Amino acid sequence: MMLRIFHGPAGTRIVRAALLLGLIVLAGCGSSRALRTPAPSSGASRTASASESFGASRILLRGLENPRGYAAGGSLYIAEQVTPLGDMALSELIRVDPVTGGVRAVRRLGSAFDQAVLAVDALWVTTTRGLTSWLWRLDPDSLAVRSRKLLPGSGQNDGIVGTMALAGGWLWVGNSDRLDRVLPATSEVTAAVPVPGAQGIDVAADPAGRVLIVSEGHERARVQRRDSVTGALIAQSPVFEGVTKPYIGGISAGGVWISEGGGMMGAVERLGLVTLRPTAFPGAQPHPGESGPPRIDGTNGIAARLIAGVLWVTQPLGGARRNYCGDPVSGQRRATLELPPQGSLLAVDPTSIYYITGASSPVRAELVRAPLNPRCRAGGPTASHNPRAVPSIHKVVLDVLYVSGIGSVRFGASPADVRVAIDSLLEQRGGAYTRGGSCRVNHEITWLDQWTASGEPALTVYFARSAFAGYQFGALNTISPPRNPPGGWVLATARGLRVGDTLARGQQLHGRSFATTTAQGGSWAVVVAAD
Repeated sequence: MMLRIFHGPAGTRIVRAALLLGLIVLAGCGSSRALRTPAPSSGASRTASASESFGASRILLRGLENPRGYAAGGSLYIAEQVTPLGDMALSELIRVDPVTGGVRAVRRLGSAFDQAVLAVDALWVTTTRGLTSWLWRLDPDSLAVRSRKLLPGSGQNDGIVGTMALAGGWLWVGNSDRLDRVLPATSEVTAAVPVPGAQGIDVAADPAGRVLIVSEGHERARVQRRDSVTGALIAQSPVFEGVTKPYIGGISAGGVWISEGGGMMGAVERLGLVTLRPTAFPGAQPHPGESGPPRIDGTNGIAARLIAGVLWVTQPLGGARRNYCGDPVSGQRRATLELPPQGSLLAVDPTSIYYITGASSPVRAELVRAPLNPRCRAGGPTASHNPRAVPSIHKVVLDVLYVSGIGSVRFGASPADVRVAIDSLLEQRGGAYTRGGSCRVNHEITWLDQWTASGEPALTVYFARSAFAGYQFGALNTISPPRNPPGGWVLATARGLRVGDTLARGQQLHGRSFATTTAQGGSWAVVVAAD
């Protein structure tokens, strides 16, 4: 059973799929002093006692100054400023027990904390002091220093510096005006790629580590797609104008989430991975009569971050409207993030969220742990379709099948652009570009599901004269209509219709435009306006 779509004539397109087995070929074929965090041996502690916990939440630490947070590998890492506000920022890093709040290790950094990433059996940390930046390789448990490297390319920046991403087998570090490529096994900088005029570089990679995205510039900035092995420029966006460059929140299903600020206002947008231009997404706010890009509006503090397969939209003092978890593809809200009025999200792990409260009060910030809303877990329900639970450790349902293409890639795109978009969408590599197909198409690429033993359901993309011309999704070798694939990725139409769904489901989603026929063993068709 499968769904097959080909690029049709202008005006309307007919989407058809087999109801039974077989293929269908379509027609047209701050003044108070901070409480310093002591080392565990000092005997002092800022950990809250059990009596200070409230509800299902628990205060873990108190008296934090300008804290940042990162959760990974069963540990919670907190970086805080240890110098008075107004002085040059110097930080220390603390490893905190995420359950009790006990301080397990402390590392003074002598510079300002930028970012932390747990990878290749090490905790990688970047710091900056003045115009100089360093890359630290720490033991994830003791925070002992394994290496500390001065980064080439240190210099002027707008505050976005020292960002890291794993792509192409390398650790990429964004510095002032260059990308540093680091070999994780040795922490050696093996290449420095110049990015003239960048004034600080933000970097991000897709979960599979195959796509490298860069944001560079200042008040006039661009988002770029670069080669994940060499750092060479592949494509870039039009110019973004604002207070600073866009911040990259993450890459998911062929799209790039960014947040940008202009004066007092800001917004969250989703860029197509191939075009690097703003694209429509269901979670965008309506703006009747406006011609601006689809977006989620807020102040210049609004941000969107992809953490463990979930989109987190946050804004200080943004209330329930601007603090929530959402679908990583559509951006639609799943659940409100319950924070106090002055609360700010720091980190997320598989069971809990960690936030600070009271950051603007004289008593400094408190670190609080709260249980994670089940709707905010990876693979949680989307607004358009609520998939049934299946016995699988990996299950992703993506409503990305359109009459004009798949996800952010459209008919007419080149094989290279299609491969980049679909590799990122499915988080795995496709097969070779080979001769195949029928009717007007003459080449194809197939993605076999790496999460299922049979490799099915599979996605095959067809090309005519080196241009994206159609696609097919489903299981070629099933002997009965599938009810629910046992794992892996499941692709559905933009309204949530999947191969194996009932006719009643199709009629519910598409109304009168959904028609059935007994021709060719049974099929359905949906006639829609061309977009």
